[in-house]
Amino acid sequence: VPEDRTLIMSTASAELTKIASNALFAQHISSVNSLSVLCEHFGADASAITRVCGLNPRIGAEGLHAGLGFGGSCLRKDTLGLVGLANDHVLTQVAEYWRQVFVINDFQTSRFAERVRDLARRSSVKKVAVLGYAYKRDTGDARDSLAKGVILTLLKEGRSIELHDQLVPQKNIISDLMEGKIDSKLDITFHRTPYDACDGVQVAVIMNDSQQYRELDWKHISMSMLDEKIVVDGRVVTDEMKLEALSIVVERLGKGRRART
Repeated sequence: VPEDRTLIMSTASAELTKIASNALFAQHISSVNSLSVLCEHFGADASAITRVCGLNPRIGAEGLHAGLGFGGSCLRKDTLGLVGLANDHVLTQVAEYWRQVFVINDFQTSRFAERVRDLARRSSVKKVAVLGYAYKRDTGDARDSLAKGVILTLLKEGRSIELHDQLVPQKNIISDLMEGKIDSKLDITFHRTPYDACDGVQVAVIMNDSQQYRELDWKHISMSMLDEKIVVDGRVVTDEMKLEALSIVVERLGKGRRART
């Protein structure tokens, strides 16, 4: 490691640095997602607000998008680590502060699942496309998948899932969804391409920010989807204006319906 990239610190500082880095990123995500709730209430657009706020060098644009929350094991584990450390030393206010990061995250993921459920209820088509099972791009890790809650919610509604994920093994997804219930049956069809998954659906849900989903040929997809097309973009990877020109309605958390008077 180059000397200019090496920092000498105490053992306590080094141990806290690792978990603090992930916890601060989790806090960053939850802060933006809390604003998305206000945006919906007041008829504002979270994407416009975060774009402006991201120009402030004290804040930065990286990861400044309202979405469905954070998943995976690291952010959750390390933020819980701070909660545990604070509780162990009876630092109640500090523990509660970091616990609220989870409160907002769980609230946001639940809101997203409910939004997808409500949109699916309006559709006369039983099947719903879900693009991405991993919690983020470029990983085959199914642990703490945010897609899991959405899929289980839709299955309980009697919907069938048309699923695409290019990296997570099919057996891992099934195992994660079934949670050891051997007699369970999942109404899920796995597809080799996102185009196949979206064929014949009215509602498609984007669950991670894979580059493949950022570069989808939506003209191709719009021709294979049924009328009253809806894309629920959980990762802000679509160009809303381009999709609307193809008669596709884009749904996102943090997009207000009206201006409050």
